[in-house]
Amino acid sequence: MPSTNTDPTIEEIKNIEIAFNALIDTEYETADARYPDIDLDEIDITDGANFLGRVHETTGEPMFQVRNNSLMPAEIPRDMLNALRKVSCKINTLDAEIHHNCRWKIDSQKVVSALSWTIQNLEDSIGRDGETTIPGIATLLKAGRVHIITEDDGTKRLSIIEE
Repeated sequence: MPSTNTDPTIEEIKNIEIAFNALIDTEYETADARYPDIDLDEIDITDGANFLGRVHETTGEPMFQVRNNSLMPAEIPRDMLNALRKVSCKINTLDAEIHHNCRWKIDSQKVVSALSWTIQNLEDSIGRDGETTIPGIATLLKAGRVHIITEDDGTKRLSIIEE
């Protein structure tokens, strides 16, 4: 059963972002090790990917055509494509923002097609009239409205209690 930390610190909240990045790094390193013949640093996925209608001969992963850094066609398996797309979404853990409620959108080919999350500033957003328009994480913490939920598998997520 999940447990709840009802009095987290900013450091504990930032650690969720760090853990998110570590998860992405692990997936990237796993894909890199699984396909030593493909140089991930040479792959450019900014132009998208096209399904090739066949699978990788040893892993059985569907193959996709992308471009390399020289703009020439290159082929990579789906799990490598997903790792590359996720690594491009790593969070800056040194800024004054908190990213939470991450949602990956997976398309019908089981390829990561989008990422969405909520971003909140640590400090309040102040309107032209000098009033707080959006409370920051620091204010929400003081009000007891920020919780960290630890799931059964050990993953942690942020929960903002609405007024």
